[in-house]
Amino acid sequence: LAGFLKVTPVFMMVVPGIAARQLYSAELRELGTNETLPLMMKRLLPPGLLGLMLAATVAACMSSLDSVFTAAASLFCIDVYKGHLRPRASDRELVAAGRVFCVLLAALTLTWLPIISLLSDQVFIYVQSISLYLSPPIVSVYFSGVLWPRANAAGAEICFVVGYLLGGTRMIGEIVCKLSPPASGSLAEVLFLSNYLYAGFAIFSMCELVLIIASLLTKAPSAMQLDGLTARCACATSCCRFAGR
Repeated sequence: LAGFLKVTPVFMMVVPGIAARQLYSAELRELGTNETLPLMMKRLLPPGLLGLMLAATVAACMSSLDSVFTAAASLFCIDVYKGHLRPRASDRELVAAGRVFCVLLAALTLTWLPIISLLSDQVFIYVQSISLYLSPPIVSVYFSGVLWPRANAAGAEICFVVGYLLGGTRMIGEIVCKLSPPASGSLAEVLFLSNYLYAGFAIFSMCELVLIIASLLTKAPSAMQLDGLTARCACATSCCRFAGR
């Protein structure tokens, strides 16, 4: 049932955009699509609700950033700092290391801001393109792990490595090609400046192929390891429970 929550972005993001296009098409043509939400807030909300909406927007952004920084600092402190650099670090030292890491991460995010405009002049397309460059190996591992009992951990690890290398190469190549455009019809233009949806599908296909080959070349998981984890095992378990009743 929780999967149905993924339907809500259609109503929260797409429908307001369609309404704004009908109401303020001439103004958005001059201002740009990134100004859709501020324009609708300014024109449609009364002064009291406008201030409340602005406060809620700022609070939501701060909450998202705080969650990202906290999670990243926790991973760094536990897995890297205490796991490899300082195994005997005290709690006070871990807190200090986490704060320093948050400051460095915030500085790194500020240096990334100019790159956003290179990848796309539309925030929505930028977010979707970055997701498509990073998510194909994750989707491939879950997809194969649930539907194909022969998939194993070795195949998943190799799939992650290859997938992130391909996604990172595509993203870096796109940035380089935006700074120095290649010749029309060249291989670089096809690989790095093609539509991000095509790139995401190509990366997913490569990840799936790598996972299948790596899994077939390595040891298969045992029946005990697969118990209840694949679609076939889950269906068989459900049928047995239903028959037992």
